[in-house]
Amino acid sequence: MRSLSIKGPIESADPFLASLRAASGHDVTVEIDSIGGSVWAGCEIFTALTRHAGLVTVRIVGLAASMASAVAMAGDEIVIEPSARMMLHSPSGSVHGRSGDLRSMASLLDRIEATMRSAYATRSGRPMSEISAMMQAETWLSADEAVAAGFADRVAGRKQTTAEGLQAISASVYRAGPWARTRL
Repeated sequence: MRSLSIKGPIESADPFLASLRAASGHDVTVEIDSIGGSVWAGCEIFTALTRHAGLVTVRIVGLAASMASAVAMAGDEIVIEPSARMMLHSPSGSVHGRSGDLRSMASLLDRIEATMRSAYATRSGRPMSEISAMMQAETWLSADEAVAAGFADRVAGRKQTTAEGLQAISASVYRAGPWARTRL
């Protein structure tokens, strides 16, 4: 078992991909503690993990937010620490230019959101409409909520998954977490 990590902002896929290539088909554990970052780098990492020949275990050890939570969906098994959090939201970006440039950026963001929504829905088994609502609301999940929602398989230190409180997800989701202004 080889250990890899995604710590801090996702800015470039290159260092991670080099480590994954060095694992050369071995089983890997990917520890994640990241606020997210570049969608393009995250998509490249996600794709590489889904194509990796060995077993991919993702361990969320702190925060898997924004693009980092989408990358986590590439795991064959996703384990989340009891104190860890997961956040999913619609992507954001900025552009300077004429009205056509702004419309073009809005269209691009819609397509990126559809890609992320698909990763979340495929992993969790939840309907696209529900995932879309969660992304629009900027959803912050505790470890138990992430497992109940299907975004993780189990909380670390527990032998089996917890299905308690599926209704608790909608009651406990809040718009602004501690990094409310962070839009990576």
